[in-house]
Amino acid sequence: MLKVIEKIMNEKKVSQVKMSADTGLSKTYISNFLAGRIKNPTIETLEKICKSLDIELFELFAPNQPIYGVVLLNDKTYRIETFEQLERLYSDYLEIKNNLPK
Repeated sequence: MLKVIEKIMNEKKVSQVKMSADTGLSKTYISNFLAGRIKNPTIETLEKICKSLDIELFELFAPNQPIYGVVLLNDKTYRIETFEQLERLYSDYLEIKNNLPK
């Protein structure tokens, strides 16, 4: 995922400073994230980064790319091992997010 983000940043000429300004995340956080020191970014953080790059979240993950991780959603932990599981969980997340009072 980090390689994809860095590739898109280079293609679109988005600096860490611009991403920080676009996302509201500190420059230190962006730097640590891109260096791989942030192991479990939240979906909200990934959405901010994607918005800064003008891409959709799913574009960070290729269907044939191995995915291993843990996602915390509504105080419940999900183990993710496939792209399909990630898609399903993200779909659930969007449904919950869209039903929250504004």
